[in-house]
Amino acid sequence: MIDLFKGKIGQPEGGFPKDVQDIILKGEAATTKRPGELLAPIDFDAKRQELIARLEDDDVDDKDVLSYIMYPDVFVDYRRKLERYSDVSIIPTPTFFYGMKTGETVNVEIQKGKVLYIRLIQIGELDETGQRIVFFELNGQSREIVVRDANAKTVAAVRRKADHGNTNHIAATMPGTILDVQVKQGDEIEEGQLLLISEAMKMETTLKAPRKAVVKELLVTSGDQVNSGDLLLVLE
Repeated sequence: MIDLFKGKIGQPEGGFPKDVQDIILKGEAATTKRPGELLAPIDFDAKRQELIARLEDDDVDDKDVLSYIMYPDVFVDYRRKLERYSDVSIIPTPTFFYGMKTGETVNVEIQKGKVLYIRLIQIGELDETGQRIVFFELNGQSREIVVRDANAKTVAAVRRKADHGNTNHIAATMPGTILDVQVKQGDEIEEGQLLLISEAMKMETTLKAPRKAVVKELLVTSGDQVNSGDLLLVLE
């Protein structure tokens, strides 16, 4: 209310009633200037580069820059959630806020004329790591997915998940066991260098460095069990 009567949001036609304005402001100064004239100059190119650095992504347009200037932390959080979960605005509002009930079917239009029909069949029991198996139908075909229950309280160790949009994160591509770790934290590595070996379904998989870097964090050791998407190493 005070900022409004100070003129920081603009001026109504004919101005504010002087007696009301004096009562609200109690002697504080007001302005009749356009609010934008009172703002400090903005270097849009510098803000664009700042945003690119924070997102570690150069896919930034003018609308993104303007949003970042007005709500810097909120916009960065929005973009990171968008990268992780995709565009959730297409999900029906009740489903987004409250989830689906067993047996319920929702329609999600991902493109004009392209609709997904999703039916929730069952939500499995909570396991020791705080995860559940969700059984559902997608366009009539049975599917299942393992999800972490954010409300679960568990004493079992839960591994960090890699951020799909972060090129410094090296993730497990499938569930399995770490057989051998060839590097340690702080090592300088070359592109193509062997990092570790894992085993899944009696098949060994080698993980190699995508580029020259330094091992900032090493989150696994030989014998560890990992799931798909678990964070194994962080590079810098």
